[in-house]
Parts: sequence; structure tokens; C-alpha cells
Amino acid sequence: MPNPADRRVPHPAGLLLLAASLAVAGCGTADGVSPTPTPSSRPAPESPPAEPPPESAVEPANRPVQTSAAEGPEEPLPHDGPAASASACTLQVHTGAGWVDRTPLPCPSDAGLGLLVAGDVGSAGERLTESTDGMIRLCAERPCDLVLLPGDLLYGPGSVAEQMWDFVWDRSLARVGKPGLGSLGNHEYRHEPDPHLKRKALYAADGRAGFVLPSSSYAVRIRRGDTTLFALAALDSDSVANPGPDMPGLGTAALEVACGEGVPVVAVMHHPPSSQGLHHTHEAHVEQELARVLRERKAAGCGLALVVAGHDHDLQAWPPDCEAAGNVGVVVSGVAARGFRDGGSTHLEPCPATPATGRYHAARPGGGFAHVAVSADGAVAVELYETQAGKMEELSSIRW
Repeated sequence: MPNPADRRVPHPAGLLLLAASLAVAGCGTADGVSPTPTPSSRPAPESPPAEPPPESAVEPANRPVQTSAAEGPEEPLPHDGPAASASACTLQVHTGAGWVDRTPLPCPSDAGLGLLVAGDVGSAGERLTESTDGMIRLCAERPCDLVLLPGDLLYGPGSVAEQMWDFVWDRSLARVGKPGLGSLGNHEYRHEPDPHLKRKALYAADGRAGFVLPSSSYAVRIRRGDTTLFALAALDSDSVANPGPDMPGLGTAALEVACGEGVPVVAVMHHPPSSQGLHHTHEAHVEQELARVLRERKAAGCGLALVVAGHDHDLQAWPPDCEAAGNVGVVVSGVAARGFRDGGSTHLEPCPATPATGRYHAARPGGGFAHVAVSADGAVAVELYETQAGKMEELSSIRW
């Protein structure tokens, strides 16, 4: 019987070790956007983290695939797998003082830039392990170039941040074998004791095993020689949800840098600018402000193809113009470690500003992630996956 919280309607264009009890859910509310930040400098790493305790017109699809951890590769997949072309590209990072080479990587395939999206990954446990194993399996079949981690990278107190990140990234997500671009979420700023220690641990991990988080906001571009193929902007959305003098700001300067490349742009932030998740009931004003900022950049000529987010513990995909004319398409993926919450509102079904419809999956038992392909002309294809009990199921897909 279909899950009533899986609301899937065709789009016209076709279509875990530290105890999880450390994790405490939270959210914030506020109005407005903080001033554009000066990107923060990264604190110097402290001594290595202690060893953690041992681990004891869319076509809806339902395609189960075996993804047992025992069957999956123990080493990261090589960068020259089926998702890559033969030519070499470079990932460059901009934090305010110019572009800096970060890592070589294969150029995206003809299918476009392949993105794995997994927000709210900050709990060690079986669910995160299974979500990671699913990504590894999918990357043997789909183009995968980057892993996007839109916030809430660490749950629990800051005193265990280094140990937790060792599991979340080094022992889990880094096994995918792709660069991982992170952004900060509300749990990196509040809710649990010593959140500043979480940010310190994450900034110290920048550059480790492909992880990228040099500051609270930054731009990324993928270059083949002197040609930029794609750009991304990681933003600090908690500066909108919880503004104040100690917050760094959303990071519109980083967004402008990415937009200035004149190529398809992907924005990465924790809070979604459109959502039917449970946070919508008290954070609709945050969504609206984020949507306004992105809509204005798009109207000014920025090639924003989509924004990826987490925060809501569900899987969602909403096409452009869904909630308001000019809005950017949204993918929400917040189930990789903490799983699905119950369903929220229905205000985006159907889209109020266009006949188009989207995808929404809540109240399910597993974890999961999204896979997004962005083509050179900015077209987007999204697939939403649930992982559980060694299996992976494509819940739905959508294109715009």
C-alpha cells in the first residue's frame, strides 16, 4: 500500500560510534538577512581526534537494489569510475581573496554534473552507514562528481565533535570517494553545549579526505583548463534563521562570485527556501526570505539551476516557480543519518504559482539521499532514494 506521506505527482516536463541519543533536534526563527560576511579564517587544527568506540512530464519509480555493506567496496571508489570523463578538471575555492586550486578531479560526464545530496548527516549509526553504502552503489551506475552536505554536520555536544566527525566523514561519507562540500546548519550554532567546538572541528577538517569547508560561506567552481563548467555557492542560512551580531551572515558575496562565472550555479544551504516539512509551521518567514534573495539573484542574471538543502528530515523536490514566480528549484535531503519525520503541510501540492508539481516523501522507516544531475544548459534531473536493511529504493524522480 502506498505511503500516504509519499506524495508523487507527475511534473509536466516528464520526469549511527557515538550514541544517537546525543542528537537533539532543534530549529530557530528570525527575520531578515544578516550583513554580507567577511569569510572567517579557519582555526588551526588541534591534536588528532580520539578513536571513537567501535561500531557494535516524472515517472515515479520503485526499483529495489541490493546495497549490503558487506557487498559494497571497503575502499573509496576511484575518481576515474563510470561517472567521469577522460579529461582532467580542477576544483577551485573562493573565500574572498581569489580563486585557489583545491583538488584535481575528472571532468563531469556528458550527462552533466552529478551530485549526491545528504543533509543532516551528523549522527553516527547504522542509518548513515546504509545511506553511504547506497551512494557508493549508485555511483557505480550514475555519474557522481561531488557530495553536497547542506548542514547539521554534527549533532551532540561540541566536546565530542572531533570523534563524531571521524565517524561521519572519515569512516562513512569519505568512502564514496568524491569531494564533499559542506555548509553549516543550526546545530553547528546552537541547541547543544559548546557548538563553537563543532565549527572548530569542521574548519580543522577542511581539506581532509576531500572535505571542503574553509569558511561559513564560499564559492566553488569546476574548471577545465581556463573554462569554468559549473559553479556552486555554500551559504550560511542560520544567519537568516537566527540573526545576530555574532553570526557571519548568509554569504551573498560568495553567491555573487559563483554567479559571476556565467555557468549553471548550485546553491548549498541548510534551511530550504521552500518546504513542506515540519519546520514550515514556524519557519515559513525564513523560507520566504531565502527564496527572495535567490529570486533576486536569478532575476539579475545568475544561472541558478537549483538550491539543495536539508533541515527538514524528509526528501523533497520542487521545480522552479512552484511557490512563487521566479523561485529557484529546490531539493531537500535530510534523512541520511536521522531518518524521516512525519509529514508536514500540503501547501505546495500542487504548486500554487504554476501548474507544475513536485515530490515529497515523509514518514518512512529508512535513511537516504538525493542524486541530482545538472547539465551544461542548467537542466536538472533529480532522483530521491531511500536506503534500509541493505536495500535501496528509488522513490521518485523529477526534471526541470
